[in-house]
Amino acid sequence: MKKGVLVFVLVLFFVNIHKAQVDFKDSNLPIFLIETGDKTIVDEPKIVARLKVINNGVNNRNRITDVPNDYSGKIGIEIRGSSSQMFPKKQYGFEIYNDAEEGINVSLLGLPKEEDWILNAPYTDKSLIRNALAYKWGAALGNYAPRTKFCEVVINGEYKGFLYS
Repeated sequence: MKKGVLVFVLVLFFVNIHKAQVDFKDSNLPIFLIETGDKTIVDEPKIVARLKVINNGVNNRNRITDVPNDYSGKIGIEIRGSSSQMFPKKQYGFEIYNDAEEGINVSLLGLPKEEDWILNAPYTDKSLIRNALAYKWGAALGNYAPRTKFCEVVINGEYKGFLYS
């Protein structure tokens, strides 16, 4: 009987994910809105795009219609990875640009200032948290580990799912 309930819960969970991908409007996670104009994001060279980050803080809902309050400006963005480029869910590397399209250091989501950022899409990790969890445990043990924050990503109005930076 418990197995039947578990399967029912999992089916509902996957149905809700599909619905969210079709009609994404808001989230508890910060939202990255990326606009490329008529340009396609490729693996090198980086293309110039606009990034808006909406982060209303813990316990507050973030909506795609909110005014960007964490960052709004130019970026250079490209698809990253090697064999992972064939996966349906892409990973992106981007660099924060000033108006002259030169790299500048900026803090995103409360992370330290940096010029180069990664939107990681752990497509083959079905739990979607293994890397982030390993980084957190490594840091807790006193080792260096990249800091991560989960976020939602929308590119040219198309919801790409949640990734982490």
